[in-house]
Amino acid sequence: MKTKLFKEAYFSDNVEKNIVKISSFDKKSVQIMINWFRELRVYPRFDSNEIELLAKRTNESAKVVITTVKTIHTLLCSLCETDDNIDDLIDDVKELGVFTDKGGFQSFSWMMSELWDVKINYSVFRKIRQAERLGLNTLSGGSMSVAIKPVFKKRFEYGIDDILNYEPEILSYAPVVMIQLSKNDNDKYEFQMNSDNFDRFLSDLISVQAELKQVENNLNQLNSLK
Repeated sequence: MKTKLFKEAYFSDNVEKNIVKISSFDKKSVQIMINWFRELRVYPRFDSNEIELLAKRTNESAKVVITTVKTIHTLLCSLCETDDNIDDLIDDVKELGVFTDKGGFQSFSWMMSELWDVKINYSVFRKIRQAERLGLNTLSGGSMSVAIKPVFKKRFEYGIDDILNYEPEILSYAPVVMIQLSKNDNDKYEFQMNSDNFDRFLSDLISVQAELKQVENNLNQLNSLK
């Protein structure tokens, strides 16, 4: 084995199966997806809109598109992580006997050769992503839900009220938003807000989003001048 990718098992057997699978897909469709990677100017986002657009452009199912782009993404990330050479990767795949037919291996070799310039861009994307994660903790996930809290006329007080005679009376209800955010260190933030505070929170987020987009646009203009 020439590459760390296979020496150190950077990806699972499932990825190897997907390598074989995508090598059997229509070459024109795969080329369109490779071109999509080539046109990227930022780290890819595999959201439903992007997948749907690629499915329309290739006349393939969303399942085919997802399998292809995520397998290519995994290969590119692994190649950047290990700094392996694409030609060495092709030789290792041949040595492993992943393909049982010559046509499949030729398709894979063609696809990986097409990805050479994409790997160079991916190296930059990954360095940017690593820089983004420096400093503060990053958000790894989260959930939000609405809760309805009853408002009691008088809450029970231990040592003062008799529990056998306690009869709670509901005066009203208070709706709140409950938010849980997970950090990359597995720690969590949990908090809640009423409607007014949540509106303000959303407005702050939307304003920062607009500012971020403006900064990104300016940076893209600067990069285009290089």
